[in-house]
Amino acid sequence: MSDSDDELEVDGTEEGQATVTGGEEISIAEYQDFAHLRKLKDEKFCSSIRETVVGSAGEIILGALQVSSKHSFSNQALLDVLRLINSIFRKDVVPDTQVILDNLLFDKKTFSHNFYCKNCFTFLGENTDKSQTHILCFNCSENNKVSNLCDATYFVTADIAPQIEVILQEVGLDALVKPCSDF
Repeated sequence: MSDSDDELEVDGTEEGQATVTGGEEISIAEYQDFAHLRKLKDEKFCSSIRETVVGSAGEIILGALQVSSKHSFSNQALLDVLRLINSIFRKDVVPDTQVILDNLLFDKKTFSHNFYCKNCFTFLGENTDKSQTHILCFNCSENNKVSNLCDATYFVTADIAPQIEVILQEVGLDALVKPCSDF
């Protein structure tokens, strides 16, 4: 920061208080929550941004996925970025839950949900009857919820044959078996 910029100095004031150069006292929490930006003389931090977004929601999602992949984000970190995007727009422009994102990104035909008992971990199988809301465990008689994936205990399996087929169609077999000249 330059000499003219506000800087945080912690001094002997009350616990949890700090002094911004210039003598103004603010709480450290207030400083950390960017409330200090409201006090800056430069209005660019205080006024609403009124710029046109050049790009579609799909391009925004793809960009978030690329950054997520590049930096090895967890699923939760990716969802937090998507929620941040929605908060910037003040409406839901991109999916911000795991279920909605999975429904958008993954073909339902290649993935299947396999349920297991939340009590004894016995495999209960796939729920092919979408109207069924619970599956009774044959081992411990626990009633397991399957209608809401957020509350269900399950894992996902993927049929890799369609994925291999797409790769072979798009890339071609010749490109996959081409000898490597790096030896």
